[in-house]
Amino acid sequence: MQETLGLFANRALRDGPDSPLIRFVREFEPYWREVQQPRIYALEGTFRALLRHGLLHDYPYLYALPPGRLGGIVALTDRVVANGRADVPRAMDCVIYFMDSRDPTSLLPDSVALKRECVVTGTTFLATHASAAEWNALAWFSTRAAGSDAPALGAHFVDTGLARKLFTTLPGDPAAQTIALIAHDSKKRDMVEFAAAHHDLLARYGRRLATGTTGALLNGEYPARLTRSWNETEDEAALFQALGRKPARLERALQETAALKRAVADLSGKLDTRPWVEAQPSGPRGGDIQIAEEVRVGRCHKLLFFEDPHVSREHEADIQLLERTTRIPGYEVSCLHDAASASRWAERMARCMELGSASPTTLVQAYRALWGVELILAGTDGQGEAQAVPAGTAWNALVERAAWYLHGLIAQKSRERLAAGANLRVALTWGREMHELALALGAVPERLAALERSHAGLHQPLLDSARTIAPNLVALPATGTIGAADPKNEASLNAALLARQFGGSARTLPLYAYGEDSLHGAATAPLCAELAGDWRLADIVMSTCDGLRPHFSENARVPIPSGLHALLEREAAGEIAGMYITQAGQSVDLGGYYHTGMPRDDLARVARAGGSVLMAGVQPRRAPAALAALRGGLVSTLVSDPAFARRVLELHAEQPA
Repeated sequence: MQETLGLFANRALRDGPDSPLIRFVREFEPYWREVQQPRIYALEGTFRALLRHGLLHDYPYLYALPPGRLGGIVALTDRVVANGRADVPRAMDCVIYFMDSRDPTSLLPDSVALKRECVVTGTTFLATHASAAEWNALAWFSTRAAGSDAPALGAHFVDTGLARKLFTTLPGDPAAQTIALIAHDSKKRDMVEFAAAHHDLLARYGRRLATGTTGALLNGEYPARLTRSWNETEDEAALFQALGRKPARLERALQETAALKRAVADLSGKLDTRPWVEAQPSGPRGGDIQIAEEVRVGRCHKLLFFEDPHVSREHEADIQLLERTTRIPGYEVSCLHDAASASRWAERMARCMELGSASPTTLVQAYRALWGVELILAGTDGQGEAQAVPAGTAWNALVERAAWYLHGLIAQKSRERLAAGANLRVALTWGREMHELALALGAVPERLAALERSHAGLHQPLLDSARTIAPNLVALPATGTIGAADPKNEASLNAALLARQFGGSARTLPLYAYGEDSLHGAATAPLCAELAGDWRLADIVMSTCDGLRPHFSENARVPIPSGLHALLEREAAGEIAGMYITQAGQSVDLGGYYHTGMPRDDLARVARAGGSVLMAGVQPRRAPAALAALRGGLVSTLVSDPAFARRVLELHAEQPA
C-alpha cells in the first residue's frame, strides 16, 4: 500500500541549499523515487523550496497544500485526524515537520494541534533532521529484508565491512549512544511493555536514562508513589465490593495495575544488570530538565517520550523545554512521541541488525562524519564507471545537480552580501567541465520559469529576480591560463560567462598558471597581488579536480616544464582549483617554479565557511585528488556520483592519512 507523508519546515530550516529540509530531501530523494514512492503533501513554502533547489521536479506524487498562514497545517492535521477513524483508510502515515525552536510560528495553536493529533492517532511525527534522517535510513536499509533489489539501495549505503575500516565507532552505533525513556503516567505500562518486547535492542545502548517513576519500573521496582495509589484503589474497591457494587472505573484501574505488574515482571526476567536504567528525578522534580541538559551537552542521542495528550500537567513548561532542546540546531536528536512509532522504529532496527548493521550508514552520512562535508549525489544506479566523461549521461547528471546547488548558494549568499552592502566574490577554476557547469547555471532560471508556468496556482510566485540575478557578484578566475587552443578551458572566460549570466562583473588573469620563476615570476607577481585581496574575500569557489597529466590539456601550447612535472610525479596526489596538492591536502612546494592562482590557505578558509564546492566524479583517476582535497580541508561540498564517492572512501580506508 502506498504510504502518505506530510512534509514542511519553518522558513529558516528550508531557506538555502544547505538548510536541513533541502539536505534531507536531497539525501533521500532516491529512496522515495525508486523504493518507497510515497504520496507527499508539502505546504506551499516547502513545495516552492523543493522546486527552487531542483528536487522532486518530475515526481508524480508530490502535491502542494496551502501555506501555513492560509490553513495548510489545518488541512494536514485533518488528514491526521482521519487516522483515528475506523471507517476510513489511513490518510497519513508520517508527518515530517522541521520545527525551528526560535520561530514563534512553531508554537501557534495549529502547529501544537498537529503534533497532538499525531500522538493521539499514533501517526509518526518527526520534528528534526536527525529524526527524519534516521527514520528514512532505517526504512531504506531494511527493505533488503523484504527482498528489494532497487538499484538505489546498494548504491547509497556504505557496506558494513568498509564502514568498520573507516570508523572506530560507526555513526549511530547504539553502543556509543545514550537513549532516554520517558512516559507519562497513563503510558507507563506502554513503555514497560515496549522495553520488554525490545529488550535486546535497548540493551545495545551504552546508557539508558529515564525519569523517576518510569525509571524505577524499568529497573523492576515499584516506587512508593505507585504502591500507595494501588493500595488506595484496592481499599476503595473492597469497600464497594462489600456494598455489592464495584464501579467500572475501579475495575479498569485494578486491571491496569495488574497489567502493569505483569509487564514489570516480564521485563525483570530479562534484565541481566541492575539498575538497568539511570533513573533521574521525576518530571515534576526536574527530571525532564536534567535530560534536556544531557541532550545539550551531547550525552543523550535519542529520546522516546510516550506522551499523554489528554491530561494537563503542572510541569508542562519542563516538558516543552525538553522538546525544544531536542530541536535546537547543533543539539538536535532523534525523538519519537508515541508507542506505535517507537515500535515501528524498533522493528526496523531489528531488521537492520538481521542484515548485519544496527546503524546503517549512507554515503552522505559517511562524508559528514569523516570530513564534515556535504555530499551531493547525481545518479542512483552505481553501476560501473563511465570513461567518456563529458559525453556520458552520468557526467551530465552531475553537472545538472551541481548547477542547481550552486544557483541556490549564489542566490542565497548574494542576498546576504547585498543586505550588508557588500559584493559576492565567486571564484572559478579552469577546464571544459567548469565551462559546462557555467552554462548549466545559466539554464537554471529558464527551468524555474517553466516550473512557474506549470504551477500557476501557487499563492506566491516560484520565481523572483532575487533568486536569478546577483548584481553584486564579482566572478574571479581561481588560476591563470593554461595556454589551451580552446578558450573555453580558461578560468577567465568561465568567470566572464558566470558574471554575464548573473548580471555581475568579472576579473581576468591572463597569465600562465605555472612557470619558472626566472621567466614568469616577475610578470606574474603584480597581477597575483592585485587579485589577492579578492581571493582572500572569496565567498564561493567552484572547482574540479584531476590526477596528474603530462600537459594541462591535449591542445596546450605551454606544457608543464619537464622539471616541474618530475617534481609533481614525486609529490602530488592531483590538482584542485589550479593548484597541485599532496596526499595530505597540502600544496606542493614548487621550488623554483611559480604558481599563478588562488593560494591554498584562501581555499581552506572558504571551505571552513561552507563555500568550497568541488565537482568530481565518474572517472576513477580523479579519486586520489578528491581524497587529498577532503583530507586537507579544502572542500565543504562534494558533487559526485555514488560509484566515485564509494571509491574515495575505499581509497581512504586503503591509504590511512
